[in-house]
Amino acid sequence: GPQVGAPNGPEAARADAGSQLSPGEHAPEKGDTGGDSVAGRVGSGEGSFDFLPPSTAPEEILEHLESLQRKLREREKEIARLQEERAKAEKLTAEVKILRTLNHELILQSSPYVELQQQAAKLEEAVVVRTAEVDELRRELLHEQKQKDEEFEKLLTETKEQTEKLLEKMKTLTDELQSACVDREKALFEGERLRQELLHRKLSQEEQETVFAQRCVQLSKLKMQHEQLKNAGTQMLLRNERMRKERQTLIEAIRQKATCKIRSSDLDHHRIQNNYFELFYVVELWVEDELICRLKLRLQAEERQKQEGVSTANAASAHEISSSSTPSPTAEKVEPANDPTQNCVSGVTGTSAASPSSSPRDVPRDSLHGGSLLSLDALELPGLEGDAETVEVQMAKMKLEKDALQRRLADYDQLVVEIAGLREQYARVSEEVEEVSKAFEERQTFCEHLLKQVKEKDEALADLRNRNASFLQQQQMLSRLSRLHDQKLLLLRQQYEQTTTNSRVYADALQQANVRVTLADQQREEATSVYQQMRTARDTLYKEKEEALAKLNTVVEANKVLDAAAQESLARRNAAENEARALVDAKVELEKRIDRLKAKEEKQDRKRGRKLE
Repeated sequence: GPQVGAPNGPEAARADAGSQLSPGEHAPEKGDTGGDSVAGRVGSGEGSFDFLPPSTAPEEILEHLESLQRKLREREKEIARLQEERAKAEKLTAEVKILRTLNHELILQSSPYVELQQQAAKLEEAVVVRTAEVDELRRELLHEQKQKDEEFEKLLTETKEQTEKLLEKMKTLTDELQSACVDREKALFEGERLRQELLHRKLSQEEQETVFAQRCVQLSKLKMQHEQLKNAGTQMLLRNERMRKERQTLIEAIRQKATCKIRSSDLDHHRIQNNYFELFYVVELWVEDELICRLKLRLQAEERQKQEGVSTANAASAHEISSSSTPSPTAEKVEPANDPTQNCVSGVTGTSAASPSSSPRDVPRDSLHGGSLLSLDALELPGLEGDAETVEVQMAKMKLEKDALQRRLADYDQLVVEIAGLREQYARVSEEVEEVSKAFEERQTFCEHLLKQVKEKDEALADLRNRNASFLQQQQMLSRLSRLHDQKLLLLRQQYEQTTTNSRVYADALQQANVRVTLADQQREEATSVYQQMRTARDTLYKEKEEALAKLNTVVEANKVLDAAAQESLARRNAAENEARALVDAKVELEKRIDRLKAKEEKQDRKRGRKLE
């Protein structure tokens, strides 16, 4: 409680009260209700003497004042006693405080308490460390167990998924393998078929190539023969033009000679001219008949050749074309055709020599068409009569000229025959060339068709090669798939073994973890037992501490009670002081009133004395 200095006596209290209170002021608030009422009554001035008796006799007032003085002394004694009790209580509270602080400090500073505190701190630290370790171990074990559970679940899910995937892959691979086997068999069958077809086409292609080569050779030969015939035709045309020019020159020369001879003779000019024109007319007819005869012979020779060539009509086309296009047999056959013409010419000359007296007018035209018995010897020029020598000379000249003309005509006939034969041969060759060109076009179309077939065969061969390549690729893919399938099976087996080893390792680790958990549980139980022991020791310490605190609380309560008693005593003291002040003030007022009364009585006595005087 608050330490308040104890007063030394009633005089100090009175002095304090006099110093604290001034006349006309209220009393302090502390104190009893009686003190407050007294202070209230005293502070009101003259109206505060209500405690005095209502009588105004001074004896009574003196008695009453004496009684009040006695009460005041008693109150002062009581106030002194209370102040002493208060001082004692304050001393006791100070001693209790000192003892409490001393006991608390002694308890706190005592070695057992310090050792207990140190042990408790150590135990608490050890318990905290052990609890932290246990919590950390528990968390680690739970974390490891959770991780291993998650890993095991992941492994299980992965193994399940992988097994399902591998089963699906095995199913798909088996299906693909079966389909690949079927495709392989189909491809083998197709390859065999294509191989047979390829062999057949190769054989047919070789045959067609040989035929095509033969046809190409034949066409090249025909082209060469055609070129040769074209060259021969051009040469024959040039030769024909040249012979035509020579014929014209020869006819002009004969005409000139005939006109000169006719002019030199004395015969009839008109008759000679007519005979001359008849001669040339006969010569032209003879030339035409010779040409017709030779053409007939040529046609007969060609018919014989055709009859002979019927037997060999079924030979190879290349041999037929080469035999028909070669000019050697035609030239050999033309020569015997020319022989009868020469025989005919000789026969004509013989017949003309046998009948020199026949005239050209008597020779019918049908004989010219019927046979080749006409000659220039049968022609006699009338009007050449005269001397025998001159006539003979003229006849010799005419014969010489006639022989020359016959030779030239024979040459010309040969040339005409050759030209006609060449024309016919050219026409036939042109027809053959047209046929050959048609055949060539047909062969070209056939060759184009063959080329198309060859291209198709090449495409088929390329397709076959592609198919063979694809078949080889499929075989390689099948072998690769089989290898991959085997590798996947090996991988699956290895993965299964790895999963089994992982599961075993996980089981071993789980068992070791369980062992560690049991050890950790044992350690935790030991730690908990140690913690319980430490906790019990701490609880005992706390109980002792609480008991000490309870004792301290009781001391504090007692101190509070003492403080309350001191407060009450202080309040009583204050009330007593207030009452003492009130009494002192009342005493002072009474003394003043007594003095006034004494002065008043003295005045009255004086007045009375004066009155009496």
